[in-house]
This record gives sequence, structure tokens and C-alpha cells, in this order.
Amino acid sequence: MIVCLGDLILDVLIRRAGNRESSNNPDQLAVAPGGAAANTAAWLAYAGAESGFLGSAGDDFAGDMLIHDLEQHCVVCVVSRSETHPSGILLLETGSEGQVRATAQRGANDAYMLDDVQRQLISTASWLHVTAYAFYAESARPQVLDAIQLARRAGATISLDLGAPHLVHHIGKATYLELLRVAMPRLLFANEGEATLLAGDGQQPLEALARLAPIAVLKRGAAGCTVQFEVSRFDVPALQIQEIDPTGAGDAFAAGTIAALDSGKSLREAIQAGSVLGAKCAATVGGRPPLARPVRG
Repeated sequence: MIVCLGDLILDVLIRRAGNRESSNNPDQLAVAPGGAAANTAAWLAYAGAESGFLGSAGDDFAGDMLIHDLEQHCVVCVVSRSETHPSGILLLETGSEGQVRATAQRGANDAYMLDDVQRQLISTASWLHVTAYAFYAESARPQVLDAIQLARRAGATISLDLGAPHLVHHIGKATYLELLRVAMPRLLFANEGEATLLAGDGQQPLEALARLAPIAVLKRGAAGCTVQFEVSRFDVPALQIQEIDPTGAGDAFAAGTIAALDSGKSLREAIQAGSVLGAKCAATVGGRPPLARPVRG
């Protein structure tokens, strides 16, 4: 089983076009389940992998919905429920020129605790994928590192997907780098903004990532990605699509890559599989794959 650890969040998506930036009637308004780790878990199941999710949600209606949606995607969920913290909510507003403003209430995500049931699921995993927002709250960091060490002792492969660049500022570069060194992922995903912030003086972004993991994947959006594995480096172009909503595309890309690697594909084949899922996600609204629907006859 491939287990994902990290955020579970309710996304509120607002899109405005033309001269309607201040209008009370946006062109598009949608509510969708989100959270990078939860999205990745759903896309892993969509890719045919046995998928699990570890996280935290409030003991509220939003938490019920978020867990139910993951279960509908055939994800094994072990989610602790907080009576003192609400479920996380993220408001994403996209303007007419593509600018994005994000406002988050992380809620129960910052109260994550590794319990015995979650430890049991980790012990069965062949792979543990962690999204870096799991490190957001200082109190949660020892719990996340414990989960990583437990998975490593059980023989699982560890991968890590960095958060948005502002996560580096929130945690602090030195602390963030130390967390990554302790985590010791085999596979590390990051976009150019994140990698640039982690680079030292005169250091290239990919070089900075390669110092933190044997396999480093630098995501470059529409330009595709660059991969470094030990001394080899190669580029994989992005698929040409009509982009509708990029939310979750990086999570889908990670899922496709991990699922392919876990099934024995080569690194290049795995990155290509990730590109396919990432493109599929960007061509739809929201960060999750479609649910399978029964054929009515």
C-alpha cells in the first residue's frame, strides 16, 4: 500500500474574469475536497494503486464530507478527529489575469497526532508519501518525523513533496532544511519557486534538491520537469492541454509518478505517467479525479 500523510482541506474555488474582480457574482464558484496529501491519495487510487491516507479533521460536517469523499475514491482513511479544531478550509480566488489569492484556516491539520491505528497502517506500507504542509505546525513536526522513521524501519520508500514557497518563510529556511535532512526522502518533488528558496549562494535549484534526495524532480509547469538521479539528468516535456484549473495538478503528477515506480516502472516511464495524470487534473475543476459512475442501461 502507498500511504499519504498530510493535509485534508475543504477547497472553496472562486474564478473571476473580465472586469468582474469586485463583483459579488463570480464566473465560477465551487466547493471541492482538497489538501495536497489527500489529493495525491485519491489520484493514487485512480491510477490503480492501493492507497491510504493519514491526517486530521475536525469532528464536524466538513470533516465527515472530506473523509467520505476519500472513501468514495477507494482510499483507506485513518483520520483522527479533533473536538477542539475545525476541519481545514482553503479559499482560492483566481483573477482575470490568472493571479491567485489563497486564504487558509488550517484547523485540525495543525493538531495532527500519530496514533496506534495510524502506526498500524504505516507498518503495512511499501511507500510513504508526505506533503511538506504536514510540517506547518511546530507541534506536529515530531509526529510527522516519527511516522517517517516508522515507515523507513518497516522498509517503505519515502517521498516528499514541498509546499508553496511561503512555507519556507513560515518555517524558516534553516529549520525547513533540517526537517528535510532528517526526513531523508528517496524522492523529492518541488517547483522552481520552492527549490530556488532552498538554494544557497551560486547554487542552482535542482542542485539544491539533489543534495536532499537521491531522486530530485524539479517541476516547471507548462515547461515540464527536470529530473536528477545521482549523476544523470533528463527533461520530460509537459503534455499540451487546454488548462481549466491547475489546482491539484502537482499532486496528481506525484501520484502518477509514485504509482508507476512502486509497480516497477523505470524512472523516466514513471515521470511520464505522472505527466499524464497531472495533465488530466489540470483539464478539470478541482484537485481530485472523477469518481467512477455505474453504467445505467
